[in-house]
Formats: sequence, structure tokens, C-alpha cells
Amino acid sequence: MNTRQKRVQIKKYFSISKATPLVVFWVLPLMAYVTFDNKTAPDASHVSLLMLFVSSALLAYKLYMLMSAPSDAEIDAWLHEGVSGIVEESYEKLGIDKQTQLRNPLVIVSPIYWKWRGITQKELMVRRGKDRALRFSVYQVTILHLQEHQLCAYACTYQFVRHHTLNEMTFEYHYKDIVSVATKEISGTYRLPQGQRAIPVQEFRLSVASGEGINVTTGLDTVAAEKRATLLPTGVEEAVIAIRGVLRTKKVA
Repeated sequence: MNTRQKRVQIKKYFSISKATPLVVFWVLPLMAYVTFDNKTAPDASHVSLLMLFVSSALLAYKLYMLMSAPSDAEIDAWLHEGVSGIVEESYEKLGIDKQTQLRNPLVIVSPIYWKWRGITQKELMVRRGKDRALRFSVYQVTILHLQEHQLCAYACTYQFVRHHTLNEMTFEYHYKDIVSVATKEISGTYRLPQGQRAIPVQEFRLSVASGEGINVTTGLDTVAAEKRATLLPTGVEEAVIAIRGVLRTKKVA
């Protein structure tokens, strides 16, 4: 499967919805056609028959889309592939070498489901998989490279459907300047596809003495609960543990 075909498949995965509404739309004209007598109410009977044909065609198309869409596992594999490519590009963006790292890069992949710079509302899509986990069309990808004396980071917005990165940022902080690394729950007002709302979210925060730092929203538990779904791991727990371990070692030394 080439790149273009893959993008089409990913778009199809997020674009399709359940066929249940169309089943209802198909049943209603069927009931109307059965109810109206062709002799006593020929016009109503003909209209309901036409609606039955149209709804049948739409239902058949929707079922085809559902059956031909990629699986959850394929979407996960393609997301991993895309993020891995971003990790490789981050070395050049930061001007660092793989051999200078203390360990493999720490990668935080957090979903974006609200108004975001460079992203239109129609690009914000989500789908609950068969495993009940939510998968999103847009992510914030944050890559943390632990060097000998400093932490280097690259962050970007990843439009998964189009395999496009934007809003790129780079950071570099010496370990002695990092004052804290933590996750916390915060409340904020976000413009979701369904409208503006105040919801609690989880946030990863790395702070330095100057007041600067790296902030990443990582948890959308409210959205997941409303959709009766779960969230896939973001990698934030591993990042916090690893950075704290390096800070203890470096600051003691």
C-alpha cells in the first residue's frame, strides 16, 4: 500500500460512523410504503418507494465503508510509523546525535480535540475502536532527548490523516535549571467540535528556574467517559519517571 492509499484509508477510518441511523432511515420509508396503499394513496406510495431506494443505496454504501475500513491495529501501526518518522527528524531539528543520548528518546503522543492553531474544526475527528479505545486524527507529539548535560526537546502538532506536522518548537534546558517535572489535573475552557466547554484535563509540566518550560495536555478523561471509551497510553508516565531519575543522578553529582 503506497502513501496516498494509506492516507485515504486513515481518512476513511475517521470519517465513517455507525450504520444505525441509516438503518432507521431505511426502516421508516419501508413502513410508509407498506402502510400506504398504491391505489388509495399512489403519490405517498411512490414517494416512500423512492425514499426506500435512496436509503437502501446509502445503507449499502455505509456498510461497504464500514467493512472496507482499516482495523484498529492498522491505524495504531500507521500512527506508530508516523511518530517514529518524526522522532528521526527531531535529531536534525535539534542538531544532536544519537550517540550522545543517555537513553532512547521519550515520546509523548497526546490527542488534540479542541480548537488548535493551524487545525480546522472539521479536521478534529475521533473514533472509538472495537477495543473501546479512542483514536484521534490530530496529536501533539513531544520528543524528549536526555543528553549528558541537558534535556533537548522537539514538539509539533501532527495531523495524522494528512501526515503533516506544524507548530514546531524546540527546547533545550540544562538539568541544573530544571526545578520540577510532574503531571497534574487542571480545568480549562476548550472549544470542542460540539461547542465550547469547561472540562478537566491532565497536563504534563516540566518547569525551569527562569519560569519557562514544557506544557503538554495529555488526558481527556471527560471526553472518553462521555463516549464510554478509554484512552490509549500517551507515554507521559514513562517520561516523568525517566526524567526524575536522571535529575536525581545529575543533581547529586
